[in-house]
Amino acid sequence: MITPMMKYSFLIYHKEYIAFLEKLQELGVLHIIEKKKEIERRFEDATKSIYEQELQDIKKRFKDEYRITKKREVIGVAASEEILKLKATALAKNGLRQLEKKDILGARRAFAEALFIDRNNQIAIDGIKSIATTAKSLYWEAYGMKETNKDKAKKIFILITKTLMPSNEMFIKAKAALEDL
Repeated sequence: MITPMMKYSFLIYHKEYIAFLEKLQELGVLHIIEKKKEIERRFEDATKSIYEQELQDIKKRFKDEYRITKKREVIGVAASEEILKLKATALAKNGLRQLEKKDILGARRAFAEALFIDRNNQIAIDGIKSIATTAKSLYWEAYGMKETNKDKAKKIFILITKTLMPSNEMFIKAKAALEDL
């Protein structure tokens, strides 16, 4: 027997959501559509525009850097290459020290400079990866204090948004928390 379909919209508490869906499935509901929240769409649009702007800035910076580098004279000495690798390692270790102090922006700069000198520097590669983990712990620290110490929480959220790429989950969460403050 074919019966006409009826459309219902439900507002459900998130902790009861899975149980609610299972109950609907037992009743024989065949088609469920979850709608994205308007705020999620706004953040996706904002993230996309920020990402595009940052990509244009990076392209411009590298284009300018290439022009400067092109004018430099290169000396093909094996010792200078070894010195550059040592400099890259020193910069990467400096980045690790800054990361221990939870200065993720300074650490990112040090790692980026080390990778610019030696793109195979493993310390800098691992350091770049660990910035996201440190940023996540900073986010939760700021999130926990946003009611008691709004100024410090705001500074941490700003630091996270200055350090991470717009596509990073913690960047999006920090941006949302800044708007809430």
